[in-house]
Amino acid sequence: MMTKHLGLIFCFILIILGSSYSQIVIVTPPDASSIEQLAAKEIQRYLYVRTGIRFDIRLDAGSETQVVAVAAKKSNQWNQYPEADFQQQIANLQDSGYHIQTFLRDGTKSVCIVGGGDSGVLYGAYRFAESLGIRFGLHGDIIPDETMKAELPEIHVQASPLFRIRGVQPFHDFPEGPDWWNAGEYKSILAQLPKLGMNFFALHCYPEEFPIDPKAYPNAEPSVWIGLKDDLNEDGTVAFSYPSSWYNTARGNWGYQPKKTSAYSFGASTMFERDDFGGDVMEGRSPQPASLEDSNALFNDAGALLGDAFSFARSLGIQTCIGAETPLTLPVRLKERLRRQGRDFDSIQTAQALYEGMFKRLMLTAPIDYYWFWTPERWTWQGNSPEQIQHTKDDLTAAMRAAEAVEAPFQFATCGWVLGPVQDRALFDRFLPKSFSMSCINRQVGKEPVDPAFKRIEDRSLWAIPWLEDDPNLLMPQLWAGRMRADAVDARDYGCDGILGIHWRTRVLDPNVQALAKAAWNQDWKQEQITRNRNESLKGANYVQIPKRPINKTNTPDLYTSQIEGPLQYQMSAPNGVYTVTLHFCETEATRANQRVFDVVVQGATVLKGFDPFKRAGRYTAHVESFSARVANETLSIHFSPVKGAPRIAALEIEGRGMGRRVNCGGGDYLDFTADLPLELSVYRDQPVGDFYQDWAYSQFGAQAGEKAADLFSSLDGELPITTTWVRGPGSLKPDSTPWDVRQTEYAYVQAFENLRGDVQGPLSLERFEYWSNQFHFQKTIAHIQCLWHQYNLKMQEANRESVSKQAEYAKAHVLPLRMEIIRQIESAYQFLVNTVCTTGGMGMIANWEQQNFPALLDAPARELSSMLGEELPAAALLRKDYPGPERLIVLTPRSLYRQGEPLQLRVIHLGEEQPEIIQLKMRAIGDSEWLERKARSLSNRVFHIDVPFTDLPEGGFEYYVEAVHASGGSVASPASAPKRGWTAVVTKM
Repeated sequence: MMTKHLGLIFCFILIILGSSYSQIVIVTPPDASSIEQLAAKEIQRYLYVRTGIRFDIRLDAGSETQVVAVAAKKSNQWNQYPEADFQQQIANLQDSGYHIQTFLRDGTKSVCIVGGGDSGVLYGAYRFAESLGIRFGLHGDIIPDETMKAELPEIHVQASPLFRIRGVQPFHDFPEGPDWWNAGEYKSILAQLPKLGMNFFALHCYPEEFPIDPKAYPNAEPSVWIGLKDDLNEDGTVAFSYPSSWYNTARGNWGYQPKKTSAYSFGASTMFERDDFGGDVMEGRSPQPASLEDSNALFNDAGALLGDAFSFARSLGIQTCIGAETPLTLPVRLKERLRRQGRDFDSIQTAQALYEGMFKRLMLTAPIDYYWFWTPERWTWQGNSPEQIQHTKDDLTAAMRAAEAVEAPFQFATCGWVLGPVQDRALFDRFLPKSFSMSCINRQVGKEPVDPAFKRIEDRSLWAIPWLEDDPNLLMPQLWAGRMRADAVDARDYGCDGILGIHWRTRVLDPNVQALAKAAWNQDWKQEQITRNRNESLKGANYVQIPKRPINKTNTPDLYTSQIEGPLQYQMSAPNGVYTVTLHFCETEATRANQRVFDVVVQGATVLKGFDPFKRAGRYTAHVESFSARVANETLSIHFSPVKGAPRIAALEIEGRGMGRRVNCGGGDYLDFTADLPLELSVYRDQPVGDFYQDWAYSQFGAQAGEKAADLFSSLDGELPITTTWVRGPGSLKPDSTPWDVRQTEYAYVQAFENLRGDVQGPLSLERFEYWSNQFHFQKTIAHIQCLWHQYNLKMQEANRESVSKQAEYAKAHVLPLRMEIIRQIESAYQFLVNTVCTTGGMGMIANWEQQNFPALLDAPARELSSMLGEELPAAALLRKDYPGPERLIVLTPRSLYRQGEPLQLRVIHLGEEQPEIIQLKMRAIGDSEWLERKARSLSNRVFHIDVPFTDLPEGGFEYYVEAVHASGGSVASPASAPKRGWTAVVTKM
């Protein structure tokens, strides 16, 4: 197993300062695979990053006294190391495992990096880089500021993953996520996965639901095309399709209002090169394609984009997965076409024909390893009927027949917001072939643990999917390293062989990403004590209070005045044995039969089918049902699944040997009935994180600030304030009635972190410190704005109570000053936010700010206040257009790995008062001293593009940075270490 703090230990090991060791050579076998060659190039690159010296890659060590040998275990070069323990250890390696061992012989130090297979070789190379002090995130590499001597460390470590499948599931639908990724973003993130020890990348695709709720749902996403084989061209392009889109600023939905980027505030308008900003495939097609030709072109371009990304992933040994929801949701335009063809679009035969077309297109465009079927999102909060389950089974049957008909080369998996139907989460295990993998995301946006139903499924690949972040608080930093560890422990305990993290953003999630990635390989920190109670939960419900009135057929009428409503699921601790379960019902709303109908399932068995409380007992009449249930796993489950309307229950009783329990559903203690279980789970951190943050903070901020920063982040993990929530969409602000002098005490950590600034040394560590400082200041300022918003609303209410003749006077004296203070705080918050932008996800947060939050926080109140004043608002009460902050040069998502034939392409944003005279790339081969220059092309006022053809990229790898030069002679460069040190990248055959 990997030792703790591997890099921290070895980056400071310089065995003999000033020794005779000097030159290092990297040795690969003559028949090295493309991955073995890549591993060698990456070792060469990271040694250069840490020492400033480029060392050669050779087929033999020659006379050099320091050697890094890298190859799979099958290589003959390991015969040079006949030691029995070494040979035994490498013989036992599986494909993904690796062994690293240092040998000292006759004045030569050799570090042997052995992989069980190609993937193990690459993982071993990156663990070697960690021994040099480097760390890896989903957004990029974390490089120490200081250089080290050209001295190889002494290492002896062997590791194998705890999970076969390890990866991420970026989620489409918001601008903060992959909707705005282009090929460069996909490949940059994919290249980081092996560095994190990950090997899986999966995408979900929303279907068309626009006719259901146009305010909430967008139209279909272009990730997955639904259609017939007859509508495919030979190359996999489509000849018929329907409107689809990924998020763009002209579209709106999910709480975002359409808005031109040129209308953005505080200089943010200059960060976007077009008004209807989105991914490149949406250019000219926003908010959605206007014609059949444009719809087809969008699907074709999206297919080419994902095909390019998935091909890149496969070359790195990363498996890919994509899929849509089941049963298939057919777009309106497709339904019309099927109807004209005389097809029954509800039949299993039509579903099979559509799946044949879908799978055939994927075979021609994207080299996927899995296609997965997502059960609908509504199943987690509406439940599901038996008819819906059967429809899903029919759909899956059609898909299996289609795959056989077209000889699909990929495997199948299930996923969704729940593992399976509310009646039995493991139900699909009894229906689907064991070749199907099964997975689901954690419920309650990740706040609930991994579903224990996984442990009831055997002989099948199972993937747990915890949330690296949640969308209600999407605008804010979220620290969940302890929860990631806890979910990884649960997943392993339940027999899962896969673990993926669902997310939108990248850099702001770095602790969570690293914690999950490491927990997929090593759980030495595991504690047996889990602070949350896994066996007790109440899911998917709302409390309902009933006005007091006479209740028939009961001596305890008050028991029925509080009820709980929804697609309920009670899960309660109970010793193994036989119990009597008694359920109390009382219909208080329905006035006739068939208005509220539901099923009741106890321990997986349906005990009430199509239960109608009005039909059974009438209105305002208590009704009791009792059943026998056996508990075999110390957990008793009771599910209430809607058929029509929402299920309701007033109380429940459980009686058995050694246990009696009565619950007043939806209410407090009453007689011998206890209060109901809480609807909301408390915030928790239930696995230790001190060791994790010790390593993470040292790598981020350096040794001097690292220890105090580690303590601070450890204390914040799982305890960071939840500043925003879902009101209109992800990360919504809302008025806060708590006085600011009280609320601000929750944000004392912002100043505590700021106090560490003097201990941070070096430009890279300082840049990382600034990033987190700005994130924290942004969060605190948002909290302040929400408190001001509440005070503003109170003053507006008072103004509205004034007579018409006095309203303007009152508003000018009491409401307008609060509006001006909100604007001042927004300017501060905006600057903090802009200072964190370094990815398209960061730009998406600006879109969230402008299009999801400003309409409610600023736009509508401005119109109301202006009308009350009878005049336009003064400038101090409005958002300014110019950029008020320090000069910044943003290079979005620089890459570190290129396949031969790929150009280097960069999008660069310049912010500042003075327009630079030139934006240019400086590039040199790794180890060279002379920089070559290439001028950027302007896309708009402050957005630039740099394109270097493959033929101009040094084959052995290159170093590069971007600078903005002013006519006055001043300049600003990116990365922060430039011009002394730039980013580095390798070019390789894959």
